[in-house]
Amino acid sequence: EPLKAQQNVDILVGSTAQELADHLINLLSDENLHKRIALNGYELIRKNYSMEHSKEMLSDVFRKTLEKKK
Repeated sequence: EPLKAQQNVDILVGSTAQELADHLINLLSDENLHKRIALNGYELIRKNYSMEHSKEMLSDVFRKTLEKKK
């Protein structure tokens, strides 16, 4: 399953060392950006990758599997 994060909203991704360095510099120098990325990233993980969400997904898989066997 692909990561559900959006670039510059939930996560900052760089494909080169320079891009990563630029993102880090921006995070360190822009408190609003730092807070926004931190909060959005936290919420993304909480909503999509928490233990509770994983349990729900696994329950759905089991339910669908049992329904197919009927």
